[in-house]
Amino acid sequence: MHFYDPKGSWGLDQGSRGHGTPQGDPEMDWLLQFGLVASLCLFLASFAPSALFPLVAARFLELAALGSSLEATLRGDRVFDDRLTAWDQAAALMAAGLLLRLLFGLPPELAAEGMPAGAAVP
Repeated sequence: MHFYDPKGSWGLDQGSRGHGTPQGDPEMDWLLQFGLVASLCLFLASFAPSALFPLVAARFLELAALGSSLEATLRGDRVFDDRLTAWDQAAALMAAGLLLRLLFGLPPELAAEGMPAGAAVP
């Protein structure tokens, strides 16, 4: 019996020091982390104007992919491993960002042809 889980329904193990550790697939942690990072990127991009949302979301996803690849490098993860690693998270985040860019592209009202001379292109 665990202090926080008296009925044993959470699947917590007592561990060596009595702290509850989850008994489950360690790859679920990576999938959960991927979902949280992607949802944080979409949440932050939701503050952009609606015409720019796909581009801002794609940029945030690409920056998150860069951070995941940095994490994988610092942890010493192998690129081709049998389990999910931070490299897989970086690849999935980059693919999601690329998919957003390919599907939505630059809005017509922000295209370079319709912009006045001297205006900055995002």
